[in-house]
Amino acid sequence: MVLKGKIFYRYPGLSPKVCTLGKGEDRFYICPFGEKEPTIFSGSISAYEGQSCEVYSSDATPFCSSKEEYLSQFQKYLSAFKEKGISKAILSRIESKDLRKVDLNGLFEVMCSMYPSAFCYVSSIEGIGVWAGASPEILLSYEKDIITTVALAGTKYTADKEVWTEKEHVEHRLVEDYIKMLGTDKTPLEEETKPTIIKAGSLYHLKSTFKFKAEKQHVSDFLSRIHPTPAICGLPFEKSKQLILDIEKHDRSYYCGYLGVVDHKSDAFKMYVNIRCMQVIDNKAFLYIGGGITKDSQGEMEWEETVKKSETMGKVWGNKNT
Repeated sequence: MVLKGKIFYRYPGLSPKVCTLGKGEDRFYICPFGEKEPTIFSGSISAYEGQSCEVYSSDATPFCSSKEEYLSQFQKYLSAFKEKGISKAILSRIESKDLRKVDLNGLFEVMCSMYPSAFCYVSSIEGIGVWAGASPEILLSYEKDIITTVALAGTKYTADKEVWTEKEHVEHRLVEDYIKMLGTDKTPLEEETKPTIIKAGSLYHLKSTFKFKAEKQHVSDFLSRIHPTPAICGLPFEKSKQLILDIEKHDRSYYCGYLGVVDHKSDAFKMYVNIRCMQVIDNKAFLYIGGGITKDSQGEMEWEETVKKSETMGKVWGNKNT
């Protein structure tokens, strides 16, 4: 069965395009948080020129946690850290926003304008519904037999290095250590950079870059091993993932999964982690937001971080849709 739909997308520094699903040799990859293998849609890529896009609906309405529920889940995380030896896990929640109307073209164009350094997309697919996001985090890029990926962790609202605490640096080192272990005989680690502070919207993160040597046939295996990264799951991997599934009351679905478009004319491609994203159902936008929790985290501060992240994503609606 061939599903109908369109994906508006814009990679940083490039012109916006649209992938129309159906016939074609191009591919749209989208993988949920809880799965290893992506769904791959066939389609054709063309320049984005404001084409209309049918709004496909989703049957499931996400569960939105209150502050009390979030803080209760936070305490369960801290207890599990002591009992199960977990060093880090991501706690996420969903926040809903009422809409007067849904303008997918307007949403996409505003995101592209507000977040020039992010992978911006709006997808409307039969059977899946509408998802949109502006992700600053590359899962991996592939070009000329080199896989490039990043460790992106820690969140602050200033680039002032004196404000960054040991908590953020520990969180970042955990992600770095995980990525280093992905090197194998078929995908050896070639290069890594020291952490730097980068800006994503109104937020700042620590970022390190890693390069692995790989022939194209080994990239899919690397993808299955790197996803989900500690940046959106935790460490140790299996324990933190199970903790998320046990404690969070919502289904993450495509949040913290990955996605990207592969042009059949090029061997190079990029996959982005699906963060800073939302799901649109009827007249509501559901914002997916989260943060890394360690034993030194404080519940109120983590809640406030998710509030600020929701404000960052909520701004893209502006006066067009709210």
